[in-house]
Amino acid sequence: MMLTRAAQDAGVSGRREGPAVASLGEASPGEAGFRAIAEDLPEMMALVRDSDGRLVYANRRFHAYFGPVAWDGRALRERIHPDDLARLQSGWASAQTGGERVQVEARLCRHDASACWHRISFVPIRLADGAAACLATALDIDDIVLERDRFAQTMDLLQLAQEAIGAAIWDWDRASGAMRHSAGSARLIGLSGPCGPDGSVRIPAEDICAHIHPEDLPGVLAAYDRAVATRTTFMCEYRVTPPGAEGGEPRWLQCFGRLVFAPPETKPVRVVGLQIDVSHRKAAEERIARLARHDPLTDLPNRTMFRERLDQTLAELRRTGCGIAVLCLDLDRFKAVNDTLGHPVGDALLQAVAARLRTVLRCEDTVARLGGDEFAVIQTGADPHGARVLCERLIAALSMPVAVGDHRITVGLSIGLALAPGDGTDADTLFKRADLALYRAKAEGRGTFRFYEAAMDEAAEARRRLELDLGAALARDEIEVHYQPVAAARGDRILGFEALMRWRHPVRGLVPPGSFVPLAEETGLIVPLGEALLRQACRTAMAWPDPDLKVSVNVSAVQFRGEGLLASVAGALAASGLPARRLELEITETLLLQDCAAVLHLLQGLRTLGVRIVLDDFGIGYSSLSYLRQFPFDKIKIDRSFVEDAQSPVTAAIIRSVVGLGGELGMAICAEGVETEAQRAAMAQAGCGEIQGYLISPPLPAAQAAVLAAGGRLTRAA
Repeated sequence: MMLTRAAQDAGVSGRREGPAVASLGEASPGEAGFRAIAEDLPEMMALVRDSDGRLVYANRRFHAYFGPVAWDGRALRERIHPDDLARLQSGWASAQTGGERVQVEARLCRHDASACWHRISFVPIRLADGAAACLATALDIDDIVLERDRFAQTMDLLQLAQEAIGAAIWDWDRASGAMRHSAGSARLIGLSGPCGPDGSVRIPAEDICAHIHPEDLPGVLAAYDRAVATRTTFMCEYRVTPPGAEGGEPRWLQCFGRLVFAPPETKPVRVVGLQIDVSHRKAAEERIARLARHDPLTDLPNRTMFRERLDQTLAELRRTGCGIAVLCLDLDRFKAVNDTLGHPVGDALLQAVAARLRTVLRCEDTVARLGGDEFAVIQTGADPHGARVLCERLIAALSMPVAVGDHRITVGLSIGLALAPGDGTDADTLFKRADLALYRAKAEGRGTFRFYEAAMDEAAEARRRLELDLGAALARDEIEVHYQPVAAARGDRILGFEALMRWRHPVRGLVPPGSFVPLAEETGLIVPLGEALLRQACRTAMAWPDPDLKVSVNVSAVQFRGEGLLASVAGALAASGLPARRLELEITETLLLQDCAAVLHLLQGLRTLGVRIVLDDFGIGYSSLSYLRQFPFDKIKIDRSFVEDAQSPVTAAIIRSVVGLGGELGMAICAEGVETEAQRAAMAQAGCGEIQGYLISPPLPAAQAAVLAAGGRLTRAA
């Protein structure tokens, strides 16, 4: 969870004093900013989940004060002075029920069993998962409390306390109505007038109200009235704007007052107190609160604030019936920008995108960054036509190139949207349905938008069932391996086979690879599926009579991101006895975009085993030729799109160039997707040594492939 997803996406991780506590979330652009503020605060800070009282996060001062403890609700209660526990729990409950910040004074027990008074502030927040939590800060006011008690004894002690702690002292004589402010207090508030020998300023009590911020004055008066009614010390915080204050910024003061009664009077005859400047603390609290609700990179509302705005807008809809639209936005081709130009450029692009989105929307609409390249919009007063127009404007705004440094970057935008009340009247349903519509928009070509339709729920449910079935397919032995021959471009000699996964579902029958391989990659199931394919292909190839026939296996990018690929390949070779020279591993150019250095290191390890490395789908990536320079592939497979257009003089020239380059580099050339005799002839004429495609044969079950392997040749249809 995040303090930016409760605090977004600004997660906190790493070492800190004291025991480890739960992470606030995955690393995000907000983490560094959050930690820089939270860890350097002059007070303790902690984030506690309401449901079980567990500590989610605490800063360095918290752990230094309490020491190493396995924190839970009970441990937290044990560190509160027994006499103050009920008052602190009451403040906690008030914050939960009232939804506003509540402050309480209580004694907290240090790790050495000593106790100090603290001013504890509870701020209710909501985490990204919807759970209620409380952000608590504790300012050490032990000295202030002790001095405050002494001030009630005599004015002499009051003066000594002022000199000792440097606090700003004030004294209100209720009989005369005059207030005396020490030089420090007058300076904080910005009072002027005749000064006494000690620099103090006397003013009528009613004049002080003019210096207090109008929004804070009712709270100050209410705090005083409560103290009179309960005959207790009062505390309040308020803003003043002293003359000449920098930028006209108000100054936050924290004020304590002790009431002096003279029996049998029921009203105080005197009030003495002190006040301190807490502007820096308030500024830090405001920064933390903003981090909790805003994306630090783009300064847009984050997921937490978006949800709050959506709940508020839906509440308004239930009162007025005015429609709204929820839009899920996803940038097209953003990952390629990060992979090719680096994350700093990607971050600058996101900032520029956020600025463009703001220019399209009205002030009453909300745009938020949910994370990565995902954004969301709440359009108020929406109907289908208005929502359609907004989508068109957003897509148009993001279709224009964005200047980032020396780069001009073009990214597209895909949008899914749901309308309330027609598509739902609660936040979870609307957002889910807008997300389903986004999934459809991206599947249908990107750079477009789609309204939610009821059939999308059915498709999502079907996909979920397919995912569950796929998870059990290996255990039920439903995954089959078919083999497509690779033949010499001239003649009929078979050179090897490509092993391809097929899923024979007990109800759906033979499921096409395009329906389950992408799903397997998304869910990570491609790793066990790929390992099973590799083991089976090696065992099958070992049974072929020709000791020179090769078997090639596609390796997913997901498998490369894991740590077990090298061991998996070595294990499959050892278990089958297949010579490493007969195994070819096919990778695509897009794999090299992810982390080229890491991928090349792993490829070198595979090469050390003796297996052959094949660059698949050559020509459709971003910088195909550069990869040939970085790694000595054993074979290049020309993408089928070039084969289909082989009759074009330009395409034919490109193919001849690739063949010539491969020959110079000692790499074999295979043409994929050969389906006609004319294409075979064109590839042979261009110099391709190998061809693969339905002209030769479709993928075959293992038994049929074994027959071809035994014969060593095949007969093609004319």
